[in-house]
Amino acid sequence: MTLAYKRIGIIAALDEELADIVEKLQLNEAEEALHTLFHFGTVHEQQVVAVKCGVGKVNAAAATQHLIEKFGCDCVINVGVAGSTNDDVRKNHVVLSTDLHEHDMDCLEGPGVISRMDTSVFLSDKTLLDLAKLKGKALLPEGFLHVGPIVSGDQFVSSKEKTMWLSETFGSLCTEMEGAAIAHVCYLNSVPFLVIRSISDMADEDALDSFESSKDEAVDYTTALLLAMIG
Repeated sequence: MTLAYKRIGIIAALDEELADIVEKLQLNEAEEALHTLFHFGTVHEQQVVAVKCGVGKVNAAAATQHLIEKFGCDCVINVGVAGSTNDDVRKNHVVLSTDLHEHDMDCLEGPGVISRMDTSVFLSDKTLLDLAKLKGKALLPEGFLHVGPIVSGDQFVSSKEKTMWLSETFGSLCTEMEGAAIAHVCYLNSVPFLVIRSISDMADEDALDSFESSKDEAVDYTTALLLAMIG
């Protein structure tokens, strides 16, 4: 089971989340746009474009649309770190998205409901998800791989009370700041997507310190899984 797309778009928010991917895939050419660099190349006869979008939903949405419209990416994979919202999902564990929700969206129709849209829940592509599960089970230690909902918002979550609300409201396994915006744009463009996140913190009162000390190790897991999927 392998990827077979015209061009794969890879998007991450931070330099730390993307640098190793760009180096190991040898994406040696780059084009500047949107105050960042879009790196591109060919890996195992598969064309790839990778970008650091910056933090937050607007940056993520703009970069995703550019990947699709400018570079013709017909599949988008988001990688990076996240905070856990489930006690069974621990540091360095990896979460694959089944669906994405914008937890900070509230138009008085219920949490996460996007007014006047036909859906507020963005479903990951089954082919990408199945491949990630296959590679993840072979690559990761037992118990490190989780599959389920991921929530996104323009908030760094560092409150146990908030993590409980996210879990109870959305059934989420983790929370971050870009994935649902990427999913939203892919849905509007009918482009398959998947979000892959490793856990850097438990989204509690110690989240910031944990994020800073754990993010580099957590990134190694998403990078390894992504490389296995492409390779």
